[in-house]
Amino acid sequence: MVRLASDFKYENVYQDGYDILDPEWETDATGNPTDNKLASRSIIIFRYYDEASRMLGTGETPPIDVFAKKLSELILRVQELVCKNEKNGITKDAFRCYLVAHSMGGLVCRAFLQNPENDPKKASRFVDKLFTYATPHNGIEMAGMNVPSWLTKDDMSNFNRVRMAKYLGLNALTNKPLGDRVDWLPETRFSSERVFCRDRKGT
Repeated sequence: MVRLASDFKYENVYQDGYDILDPEWETDATGNPTDNKLASRSIIIFRYYDEASRMLGTGETPPIDVFAKKLSELILRVQELVCKNEKNGITKDAFRCYLVAHSMGGLVCRAFLQNPENDPKKASRFVDKLFTYATPHNGIEMAGMNVPSWLTKDDMSNFNRVRMAKYLGLNALTNKPLGDRVDWLPETRFSSERVFCRDRKGT
């Protein structure tokens, strides 16, 4: 992130402690418009786990497909603000973004990109590239076996392959048993040429 800012002139979107999803980002406490504008080279952090925090949210962790749907909404919000800033000179049709995800964030991105049910407004067409780091794309093994679906502690069941196939939308694509592989993204949904992975060995 430091290099993005120093070498490529990307900007963070926090202003006075608020980000683009907060009402205060565009209007102040008195309801007057702020001067905040979103540059085309901006770094937006999707704080999807805030909702699971006892301090910032409900303390309950929503399913991954809920996070995926909110990612879809966030991308459309970014598109709106980038295109609203005339200095960017970008139309809504021309808007594109990169997704960079770590660990379970990579599964959230895949659930958004490859399962149409998680992207009702088709925001995925505005994603140019996906980068994932240390994402267990094929689930996680424990004691030589895939994490069981009943193991809900620390959301470990999110890495059960049966559950993964469901939120990734893989079951709807084939009548054949998926077996022990869920680490694939249908070309019809998102081209593999635009996906870059640096992930866990054996996952």
